[in-house]
Amino acid sequence: MRRVLIATLIVMPVLGWLVLQGQHAGWYGAGFGLGIVVAATMTVLAVLIVLNARAAGAAEDRIRQLEKRLAACSAELQDASKDLETFSHSVSHDLRAPLRAVDGYCAIISEDYADRLDEKGQLLLGVVRDSSHKMARLIEDLLAFLRSAHQQIQMAQVDMASLANQAWSELCAAGTHESVQFTVGPLPAARGDTALLKQAWLNLIGNACKYSGKRKQPIIEVGGEQRGTEAVYFVRDNGVGFDMQHVKKLFEAFQRLHSATEFPGTGVGLAIVHRIITRHGGRVWAQGKVDDGATFFFSLPAG
Repeated sequence: MRRVLIATLIVMPVLGWLVLQGQHAGWYGAGFGLGIVVAATMTVLAVLIVLNARAAGAAEDRIRQLEKRLAACSAELQDASKDLETFSHSVSHDLRAPLRAVDGYCAIISEDYADRLDEKGQLLLGVVRDSSHKMARLIEDLLAFLRSAHQQIQMAQVDMASLANQAWSELCAAGTHESVQFTVGPLPAARGDTALLKQAWLNLIGNACKYSGKRKQPIIEVGGEQRGTEAVYFVRDNGVGFDMQHVKKLFEAFQRLHSATEFPGTGVGLAIVHRIITRHGGRVWAQGKVDDGATFFFSLPAG
């Protein structure tokens, strides 16, 4: 179509010039020359109308094909979502109940039959209980990962400083962090889901606590600023840090840069943060250096 238009813009002036030259040479009169121009114009218009109709028809066919593909993808997505819901329900009920039973029976054996178990038996029983606890934590993290991807976002104005302090209070209530020097600077407000953003703060601050916990004086700093159309937040610690060559692995599920024996965990926490922030239209990134701390950043559209 575009080529025909270009050709028309070139041919019509040339045709008009040739008609004028024929009139000047006396080959035909002005009326005949005008007829040639009108006939040529009508022919070109007819060709353009036909080509435009064909192009419109092809475009409509393409749109219908895309609509069919979109409907098929939507159906597949709905099926996948239902499968995930079924899996989540199964994990929540069918797997956690046996784990609780295993841990409960192990506790009964440890308390009521301790005098019948030798040292090796007590050790093996402890291994079973520890393994059941690890599996339970993994299940909880998997469920949190699924919720972060599918939980409906309830948008509201969020006081991010208050949310970070709430997360810190919950972490302190759940563990021993008395030695941590924790500070929260001024933070810009944001719009988002309060529960999901609180989970992001819990994971980031908890991650900082874990990896700075072996320092004589663990230091964790939370801050943020407005940068154009987005608000940027960070959690900085003076922990073990990481090699920037592996920074892309940090936000992938089940990817760990340190051994589980050195720093316990399931490798899901930062992946949950990534899911939550990207669903809010933001970004997540990190900077660090081995044995020199790390800083985790995330951005959100300005509140």
